[in-house]
Amino acid sequence: MARADPGGANWFESMSRWWLLEAGLPRPALQVPFTGDGGYAEVDMWFPGRRTVGEADGAGKYDRMGALFAEKRREDWLRDRHGVEVVRWVPEEMRTPRARAGVVDRFERAFARRC
Repeated sequence: MARADPGGANWFESMSRWWLLEAGLPRPALQVPFTGDGGYAEVDMWFPGRRTVGEADGAGKYDRMGALFAEKRREDWLRDRHGVEVVRWVPEEMRTPRARAGVVDRFERAFARRC
């Protein structure tokens, strides 16, 4: 129950957050909006003390024509205007301990760049 949070948008975000907490990462804020310069983005996970965004990406997110391009622009905007790191992962990366360790390693490198 200590890891429960009603802010997760879907099962994949909730499952991912569970494993990231299990690996020792700090508790993220969920569904945090970023605004400014006419832009807007709501991120899956925000680690404010580390200035790092986490995005749990399912393949369905990119089914619409132009969605990948729009997401690339959104990520560039987050980095450029808000000075954050962005770490992404897909469901396959949460299925095994070894794969999850790779995601955690990416977070640790992003945290180190922002500290």
